[in-house]
Amino acid sequence: MDRNEIAKNEKQLICGHVFGYTYVKSLAERHLARYGKKLKIVINRPSMVIHTCKEPFPGWIDTISAVGTVSYPLGMGFLRTYYLPNGYRDFIPADIVSNSIIVSTAYIGQQTDPCFQIYHNSSTVSSPFLWH
Repeated sequence: MDRNEIAKNEKQLICGHVFGYTYVKSLAERHLARYGKKLKIVINRPSMVIHTCKEPFPGWIDTISAVGTVSYPLGMGFLRTYYLPNGYRDFIPADIVSNSIIVSTAYIGQQTDPCFQIYHNSSTVSSPFLWH
């Protein structure tokens, strides 16, 4: 396809994804699902990862970027409340995410047949991106 054709068909090509980031992740997952049928594959999709709640100690974070600019002061106790207008954000502590990666990998490793599993690591039961 040339550039004009791509631009003309962009909405159809990106399959409804708003961001290039989510589109590329979707491409990778669809590729693995299609061509990885003889493999044991596990994908963990965490929501917005923040500081730890317990391990290695409460409030630990290795970077203060993206969501860390909010979670770092909260984790350190400098900020007690954070106002989230227009809904909520789905934050999940880093140690919960790392533990779920270990558990899901061990579970898939014990399966006798090839399998493809995707786990959503989040702290809420509804979609974190449905902001009211």
